[in-house]
Amino acid sequence: MTSAETKVMEIFRFYGVLPYQMLCLNGKVQQEMQVPLDGLIQKGFVVREGRHDAFHLTQIGYEAVNQAGGAG
Repeated sequence: MTSAETKVMEIFRFYGVLPYQMLCLNGKVQQEMQVPLDGLIQKGFVVREGRHDAFHLTQIGYEAVNQAGGAG
C-alpha cells in the first residue's frame, strides 16, 4: 500500500468503519484522495457505493486497516 493509500485507510479506521459499512467523504477530501481511493478500489480493499462520495471497506480492506494501524 502506498503512503497515500494508508492515509485513506486511516480515515476508515478513525471512524471505526466495519466491513460493508458506508463512509461518506466530503467533496474536498474525496478530491484530494481520489488517486489513492482508485488504487484501493483496484486492490479490492474499498468499493464505491451508489453515491459519488460514499465508499465501504471490503473484508480484506478491513483486515488491512487493522494490520496497518491496530484495531480501534
